[in-house]
Amino acid sequence: MSLRRYFAPKTLAPYVIAFLLAFIPAFMHIVQYPKFSPIDELRHLDYALQITRGHVPKLGDKLGQDAMHEESCRGIDFQWLDPPCDSVKFPPAAFRDDGWQTASPHPPLYYILSGISGRTLRGLGILDGAIDGARLMSALLFGFGFAATFAAGRQLGVRSFPLLAGLGLLITLPGALHSASIVTPDSFAMLAGGGALLAAVLWKKNLLSTRWLIVVGALVGFTKLTNLVMLLAVAAWLVTDALMQKRDEQRGLSLVKAPLLMFAAGALTSGAWLVLDSLRATISADIVPQTIAMKFDGLPPLKHLLNPDVLLTWFPPGRSFDSARFFNQYVSLMRSFVLPLLIGAIIVSALRVQKGNDIASLSLFAGLAGLVGAPAFIIGTVITSGVLIGAEGRYAVCLLPVYVIAIASQSKGRVGDVLLGLLGGSAWIICTYAILVG
Repeated sequence: MSLRRYFAPKTLAPYVIAFLLAFIPAFMHIVQYPKFSPIDELRHLDYALQITRGHVPKLGDKLGQDAMHEESCRGIDFQWLDPPCDSVKFPPAAFRDDGWQTASPHPPLYYILSGISGRTLRGLGILDGAIDGARLMSALLFGFGFAATFAAGRQLGVRSFPLLAGLGLLITLPGALHSASIVTPDSFAMLAGGGALLAAVLWKKNLLSTRWLIVVGALVGFTKLTNLVMLLAVAAWLVTDALMQKRDEQRGLSLVKAPLLMFAAGALTSGAWLVLDSLRATISADIVPQTIAMKFDGLPPLKHLLNPDVLLTWFPPGRSFDSARFFNQYVSLMRSFVLPLLIGAIIVSALRVQKGNDIASLSLFAGLAGLVGAPAFIIGTVITSGVLIGAEGRYAVCLLPVYVIAIASQSKGRVGDVLLGLLGGSAWIICTYAILVG
């Protein structure tokens, strides 16, 4: 079957709107937020600049002069004093974590794209520094993630208006918006999640070959390790659906094998990069101040893992660092509405699981992935790296496309559309305006 024939949107307008719902507030955030984010933005920018110069960073490298110069001149949204902007040379030890480059475990795909964007716009004289150009790539990826989520929802039979309204709700989540406005591979999460879901739906409809499904899985794994949580949810949905169908043995086996290969491809690309990075390291991570501060022996206690602040961090994902200048009582009010609504929608949808209800099955597995994923991430990090870190909400933003589709699918008539439209529109306007005047 021709993908172009069966997946050509009747009009591009709703896809453009979906893109702009994400891109506009992210772009405004970039303009209004000149300081470096404390979420390791310095290291992410340095990675992007280094790899587009032909050098792949490794553990043992120090930060480069370009990135340190930009942070010194802009400042950082944190209680830290960098060297003066007019310094002739910037000593890496004067920056956080003694200036070690610690972002190397992340795959290079995001950094290549953001580095090219930053260097190109700086080279053309459009921007003074590289950081805003690199940030612009994050905003574009966020917008494409919204468009992919919208496309996946339409393929699952959800109407356009509630989908757009549901997407508007996500701007209240700092883990999504802040990450989409700074230099960080977390900005790839929405596109990784929406793209994986769209590919899975198209494959299920025989509009995408198994080969391309596996390629998408490999690409998702090459964005960031934590995006595998969405691949796991999607693979679980497809495998369960295949097992519930009455088909001949050979056809049933192929329907089970394809999604498993999709997940395996993602795990392989992520895992291969981690192994390669560890082999290239020239120092032990134990000498990095951040690692020393988070060093942990043994397994985390069960009490810690079951603490609601840990267990519910990815249910829903999105709670993370947020700049105080973009936060006010109205933004707080919107979040108090949106978070329970997202949780309620995923639970109500999951409770309707039955054969043939794709959205309900997706909701069930995305919800379970969020609940199990955060504690599993903490345990896995302790076992593999010997450090105890929090499972930040931004790590699982890739699950948000399912939340949007779940809440949009609940709106069946005019009243539901009006209520969801008012809430989604209000959330988007209030949070975007808070950035504009911040």
